Amino acid sequence: MDFLRDVAALLSEENKSLGWIAPTGFPWHSRYHKLEKKRTEVTVGGKRHVCTRVTGERPEVRVDKATRSAAPNVIHGLDAAHMHLVASRSEAARIPFVGVHDCFGFRAGDPPRGARW
Repeated sequence: MDFLRDVAALLSEENKSLGWIAPTGFPWHSRYHKLEKKRTEVTVGGKRHVCTRVTGERPEVRVDKATRSAAPNVIHGLDAAHMHLVASRSEAARIPFVGVHDCFGFRAGDPPRGARW
C-alpha cells in the first residue's frame, strides 16, 4: 500500500495518473484531476439558490485524492479482472455464473464434480 501511494504521489506531482494493464488486458487508470466548476444563481419558489456544477477537468491532478485511492483502486481492479476471468471460463465450460457487483457464485448443482479449469 505504501509503495502504491508513493508511486501515485510522484506521478501526481507531474500531473500524471497511476495506470496499468489488468490481467485481462483492460487498460486501467486512477484519474483524479482538479475540476472546473461554475457557480450559477437560480430562483426556485421565490428563493435564490447558488448551484455549483462541474464543467470539465483541469490538467492538474489532485495529489491527495490520487494518493489515498491508489491501493484501493488497484485492489478493485484486480478483483474485477479476477471476476472477468472466472466468468469467461465459466461460460466456456457452460457453467451458469452468477455475479453481483464484486461477488460471484454458482448454484451448487451446476459445476461438474472434479471440474478442472
